[in-house]
Amino acid sequence: MQSTLFLIPSIFLILLLFPSLIIAAEVTKLYPVEDGVTLLYDGEQQDDWASARNYQGAFSRAPEMNTENLAVRSDSQSGFYRIYRTSLVFDTSILPDNALIESVAMYLYKYPFANNHAETDLVLTSHARNVNQPLRQEDWYLQNFTTEFSRGLLQDGQLTKYIFNNDGLNYVNLADRTAIGVMTEFDFDDITQGSSPTGGSFYAMESTDENLRPYLEITYTVLQTEKTLSEYVMELETYIASLVDKSVRNSYMAHVKKVIGLHEVGSYTEALEQIAALDKKIERDGARGEISEEQLVRLRLVVAEIRVILEENSLE
Repeated sequence: MQSTLFLIPSIFLILLLFPSLIIAAEVTKLYPVEDGVTLLYDGEQQDDWASARNYQGAFSRAPEMNTENLAVRSDSQSGFYRIYRTSLVFDTSILPDNALIESVAMYLYKYPFANNHAETDLVLTSHARNVNQPLRQEDWYLQNFTTEFSRGLLQDGQLTKYIFNNDGLNYVNLADRTAIGVMTEFDFDDITQGSSPTGGSFYAMESTDENLRPYLEITYTVLQTEKTLSEYVMELETYIASLVDKSVRNSYMAHVKKVIGLHEVGSYTEALEQIAALDKKIERDGARGEISEEQLVRLRLVVAEIRVILEENSLE
């Protein structure tokens, strides 16, 4: 499960709604803690595009790690399909628990010697894998790469910047590591190019030149205030009371009451679970239009501060 705060629609909206907050902007540059390529190769003898793309049999080659470059590919130039999918893992848990992600960009430096074709965009995606274990052959499966964050063509002789969309910002995991997948546009879009070569490659984390290594650049803000938990709970209850939908109000208040009760008896872990569940409900209701954007911002900002206090209490 991803644990992240949400994309703020506008920092100016935050200042308007919470003028007493201190906004501290930070930029963090993260290099991968692991990277590698999973491969469908000639040995699988897949000559049908759909079967190859959705392959889940035995693999003739293990994932390639500790290499100078990372490649993606999706063509049958050799007579059988070769489909390469790449994974990079970043330790995003070093970001503050109350960080509000403003922007994310990945920088990749084109590898000049192999698997680069001028008309192939790279697509950066979510990657469902165990981020704390080495890359496995099964991590290649198509269903592990579901949501597009960015796409573009690798540029010659320079770092190519891939700017993440809102899905990418919300995907960043503040509680653990974050895995990013990379594949060809044809693989992601399910468009076969047959035997026409399609692919791209870029320098890996193992490059001896730090200037060529891939990295994430994350811009975030931290909200700093001196309010107590009780003050935040009162503020949250006030916002909830202003909601029009009675069923939404009652649902939110049920979670708040549980948080208060659990905190009073020192059950901080359970209180955190309740505030996380409330956060999920608020996010869902905002996506459905059941609460306004302003209400969404107000509620989730206060919930985020309550969560930080509970996490601090749990460590004492």
